[in-house]
Amino acid sequence: MTSNSLTSSSSYQKLVPLVVVSAIVLALGALLAPDRVWSNLLIVGFYLVTLGLGGGLFLALTYIANSFWNVGFRRVPEAMVGLLVPSGVGLLAVLAVRSQQYAWHPHGAGDAGTFWFKEMWSAPSFWMLRAVVYLVLWILLCRALVAVSRRQGHAGGVGLTHLNKRLSALFLIVYATTFSLASFDWLMLLEPMWFSTIWGVYNFAGMVQATLSVIIIFAILLRRRGPLHSTFTDDHLHDLGKLLLGFSCFWIYIWFSQYMLIWYTNIPEETSYFLPRTQGPWAPLMVVNIVLNWVA
Repeated sequence: MTSNSLTSSSSYQKLVPLVVVSAIVLALGALLAPDRVWSNLLIVGFYLVTLGLGGGLFLALTYIANSFWNVGFRRVPEAMVGLLVPSGVGLLAVLAVRSQQYAWHPHGAGDAGTFWFKEMWSAPSFWMLRAVVYLVLWILLCRALVAVSRRQGHAGGVGLTHLNKRLSALFLIVYATTFSLASFDWLMLLEPMWFSTIWGVYNFAGMVQATLSVIIIFAILLRRRGPLHSTFTDDHLHDLGKLLLGFSCFWIYIWFSQYMLIWYTNIPEETSYFLPRTQGPWAPLMVVNIVLNWVA
């Protein structure tokens, strides 16, 4: 193994202090402020799952579009798919252990009285079963995409390309439905009396932003370290940057569409989400959210 290998033992040893400190902070937080810790773990779990899923989405879209410009750095989104299994298991653990944080849960602190379909949809066993189904479908389809892509990289052949196009079409159909439902189940149901039909698209925009950002960061690092030195060019970087700029504008468009319509109609079931986020200590964070996702 070469000295500059990304998987060398020295590289892992550098992470040990970070892992130890993180474990200590997590343990202290679980003892002193368990609700806040578990809420943050939910956010982290969802974010990491979307990064893994975003890698699969990037592969599927490029295959469907019959594009070849990404071949030089395709291994980066393929590697991101590897996040799905560990982050998915971690997210399921958080959902199972802290499901009572959801107001609709029988042991939750909130009163989630609502119409019969939402009560049925929010039944704890059905809710958990859906989470497992979402993750299993994503993992199977994304891993299949990566497996065929790597076989094609080693063996070549047009047949494997056509196979991945069919897999990509199936993945996109499944993804479009399940990701919206998952964002409703895991995030929106934290406030079960709140409604927004654009929530799935809003999370999609954020997921694509995060995915493109991670691809850019690791592609640049891998070019500096050697593995992508001759394959990841400035043209690739410019293309990815333009994609990121486009989806940043798309994100703010979706964010403003949701906020403007809720502000204009002023329906209590909808304004209940934004009122606490535009007042008190949460107000500056809302501004930071806009700046980081659009301006920065």
